[in-house]
Amino acid sequence: MNDDIGVRVGGSPLVQGDPPGGFGLCMYFNAETGRTTGKLVFDPSKMGPPGHAHGGAVVTVLDEAMGAAAWASNLTVLAVNLNADLRISVPIGVEITVVGHVERIEGRKVYTAASLILPDGRVAATSRGLFLTVDLPGDMTDNPFRPL
Repeated sequence: MNDDIGVRVGGSPLVQGDPPGGFGLCMYFNAETGRTTGKLVFDPSKMGPPGHAHGGAVVTVLDEAMGAAAWASNLTVLAVNLNADLRISVPIGVEITVVGHVERIEGRKVYTAASLILPDGRVAATSRGLFLTVDLPGDMTDNPFRPL
């Protein structure tokens, strides 16, 4: 366990799998803060504009951070609405940080937020998500975001 960022958690093979098929995101969850934190480097297979990450790739990582925060908080959820603001193009080959958290819960609705941060501290993208709690087959031992 890393006291600053929490315990390593699993996730979706698309985002946390190894490149080039996956994104190579390594995600951690801090139970005290309720935040997920991850680091990754977009490789050329995730390129949109020359030298920069595709906007869809950026939003995918933000979605993973928000969903991971909910799942790691023992909420079985599925995304129903995602909104993202892409502020600064994200360069390929640069280590970036993504942070996500649950903002509030209202019945079955779980409101989340995430940010993607460049090495110089600038926020490249932000997102807000609405997730719904659901009943899925199996139990939480099937939770993809369980501690590793």
